[in-house]
Amino acid sequence: FKLLLDVKLRQENCANDESSDDGGLADDNFTSEAGKWHLKPTFCKQPCILLMDSLRGPSRSTVVKTLREYLEVEWEVKKGTKRSFSKEVMKGSNPRVPQQNNFSDCGVYILQYVESFFENPIQSFDLPMNLTNWFPEQRMKTKREEIRNLILTLQELQSKDKKGQRDLSTTQPTPPERTEQIINDFAL
Repeated sequence: FKLLLDVKLRQENCANDESSDDGGLADDNFTSEAGKWHLKPTFCKQPCILLMDSLRGPSRSTVVKTLREYLEVEWEVKKGTKRSFSKEVMKGSNPRVPQQNNFSDCGVYILQYVESFFENPIQSFDLPMNLTNWFPEQRMKTKREEIRNLILTLQELQSKDKKGQRDLSTTQPTPPERTEQIINDFAL
């Protein structure tokens, strides 16, 4: 499975962006003739597409192309005007992200990418992006159990809430703040 994020404000090195139309990664070894960047980086804000693939599958280029086409059609339907989402307008990139070693953890990795994106935001959108150490590998070993425990806790709260609504003389329903606190505790 792939996670796609449209980052609204992307800081990128405008002078040295090496992304390709298919969203490929830039060359890690690019240097100027002097062995150093000869231009001072200029940062600009520009939307981008980040395709995070925990299996590093072969069909990434078609995903970015299809997404660009979808965005153009969606814009036209919603706004009534045409707009281009070509690579010149919105860069595409396939950051290197932590990889799963089986075919059953796709969803767990997607959840972790989203969680990491908000907890530990990407600071630099310079290409190529290497996020292989974005979160510790050990985190994925406990992720399923954390999700399971959260679901069971919420199920128990919901069950108590329903019982409290049926029999108001026993216990009162759990306040929404308590449910929120339990969810936040699991996020830590």
